[in-house]
Amino acid sequence: MKKLVLSGILLGLVMSGCGSGIKKYEEKITTEQNADLRREAIVELMCQPCSRSDDAVRLFTMLARTDADPTVRSAAVRGLGESKNTAAVKPLAEVLNNESDEFIRRDAAVALGKVCGPEAVRALLEQLRADQDDQVRAACARSLGEYKYPGVTQALVGALLAEDFCIVFEARRSLGKLTGKSFQSSQEWQNWLDKTGEVFVTE
Repeated sequence: MKKLVLSGILLGLVMSGCGSGIKKYEEKITTEQNADLRREAIVELMCQPCSRSDDAVRLFTMLARTDADPTVRSAAVRGLGESKNTAAVKPLAEVLNNESDEFIRRDAAVALGKVCGPEAVRALLEQLRADQDDQVRAACARSLGEYKYPGVTQALVGALLAEDFCIVFEARRSLGKLTGKSFQSSQEWQNWLDKTGEVFVTE
């Protein structure tokens, strides 16, 4: 018990210094003209305890939305996912919906499997259905395995009809994770769903 209390105190002390730490990184990143160095600074920040703070999420969000270099935006998106901070869910969903670069959309979809929230469901379902890039759709299918929400199972069953193997593979894996079932064909899944409705496995 004493160790837990001590750990909590130490974590509080570390997080209390986050404001100044984040400010240092913000100044370093926003004033640096070299995109490679900006990206390296983001990766460095991701290794710090304060990368999970609200201030870090705000910095990652700003960079994901506005940096001119796609590799920097991609690193910022990954930082949002690794933050495990639920405040990152909304900006990640926005990136998934609005980013023109398919690699960054894929990063956002992957990140939404690491930090989850109800705001992400609509974006993941929409991009699973409509994204023009199969890798983005596959990433959405995989991340939806973390979401026990209405409509998710039906969307994943629908994704089993995709022509791309990766989409089908990830959809089937997520269905197994959510339901505990292991049907192979889309018709078997649909028959089960029609019979039982959305039934999620209990942990």
